Amino acid sequence: MKFVNNDFFLARYTLCMGTKFLFTMMTLGLFLPFGLFAQKTMWVGESYKCDATSAVMGITSDVSWTTNGGYLSLSGSGFYRNVTVTQYFSGTATVECSWKYKLYSGDTWRRQSKSWIITCNENPVYISPASLTLAPGETAHVGYNHQYNNSYTSAANVRFSSTNSRIVTVSASGLVTAVSEGTAYINVYSTISNAANAPSCKVTVKKINPTSVSLPSSISLTVNARRLLLPIVLPTGASTSFTWKSEDSNIATVDEQGYVRGIRTGTTKIWVTTTVGGYTSCCSVTVKDPPPAPTNIIVKTPITLYKGFGYTIVPVLQPEGAESTYRWSSEDASIASVSSIGKVTAKKEGAVTITVTTQNGLKATCEVIVLQPPVNINESMINNKIAVIEKLINMTFDESY
Repeated sequence: MKFVNNDFFLARYTLCMGTKFLFTMMTLGLFLPFGLFAQKTMWVGESYKCDATSAVMGITSDVSWTTNGGYLSLSGSGFYRNVTVTQYFSGTATVECSWKYKLYSGDTWRRQSKSWIITCNENPVYISPASLTLAPGETAHVGYNHQYNNSYTSAANVRFSSTNSRIVTVSASGLVTAVSEGTAYINVYSTISNAANAPSCKVTVKKINPTSVSLPSSISLTVNARRLLLPIVLPTGASTSFTWKSEDSNIATVDEQGYVRGIRTGTTKIWVTTTVGGYTSCCSVTVKDPPPAPTNIIVKTPITLYKGFGYTIVPVLQPEGAESTYRWSSEDASIASVSSIGKVTAKKEGAVTITVTTQNGLKATCEVIVLQPPVNINESMINNKIAVIEKLINMTFDESY
């Protein structure tokens, strides 16, 4: 319930003129508070305080606020609301405060309201440039600006959109990327301007024909091994497909995707030709026998490490020339762990077994002993010594040194 100063005026008026006369005026609608309608034009992001107290008289109850149309948010309590425009809208929106009132405690409840008609200022957005021509894979930036640069304008108001992302894409910052041949539009939308008038940049993606093609000068692979050849086409962004040919398919074959497979030992050439322009290039292919499978694997054991330091175990395969991939495991990773390339990291004092397994199932183990480092030995000194030891080991098993 709320009393306002109008009560005192009405009480005196009633004593002078009579209650019946006053109620007659109310019934006829001749006694109405002023300012029941107001108009306000606002920017997106701007707030305005709608205050209905000037229209309130007598005892009040059941105050309610409503809004229809547009993008408006309301906050507050009682007979006022802070109204904020959250996005541009055309036409008008209405904010209304409605309440019940009576002039004195024994009077009949009546309903009163006050309304605000809200219109929105538009801040048109523009895009630059108006058109772009790109090749597939090329990029460019589009920018924007608003007609009015006021405190309600920010980058958060703007987003970009492509009408066809299969032809061209655009990032949140306006980076345009050409995808494939065709025409599409980049639109810029702003919450502070009319979306129906969103400006656009026309992007034309043109196909570029190749002027040359090249392959690696030579490769080597083993019998039954497979390797992909990737043609390099110039200029960048040129579009073409390829045809492939092996000079001697008894030595190496090539499929339509450029995968070369070794058939038997020897040397041959693989040719590629662009379907657009007919440009060609070749690659010399040497096919060798595969290395022998290992029959034995040897690792150094034991090794001693100080806590916190590492060491890479280098397996030695027999017979000479044997090759394999490896799997590594630690018996207790809390004492010492081992990586996929055989690097052991000492974690706490103790002893642990590291196991290495070849591709064909041969195994070797290495005992790792972890100690606390002496006070007078620092990490840099130990790492230098480990590096020297690893180099000596590699020199022992690698004839290239």
